[in-house]
Amino acid sequence: MDQEKENAHIKKLVTARDRMIQDRRAHAEALASEYKGEHTEKMRDGFIAAQKAIEAIDRAIAHETLIARERPGSIIAPILFGPSGPERFER
Repeated sequence: MDQEKENAHIKKLVTARDRMIQDRRAHAEALASEYKGEHTEKMRDGFIAAQKAIEAIDRAIAHETLIARERPGSIIAPILFGPSGPERFER
């Protein structure tokens, strides 16, 4: 993949993250209001789901950045964000 396409992937992930942050904020606002039984519980679950999605997107952004930096053009992704640079592939 070329640099432009990889940047497009990162931009899409950042846009998705921004939307999830808006969703999380809306859920937090609902949670901060008076307890309303089942509605509040649904908002709590939505808040947790949004936070998990944000964290997953953050990891995906970091991974896409790592791929672009270390192995441009490679479809084989380095695993688990270990040491950076060519030494990570040497043993």
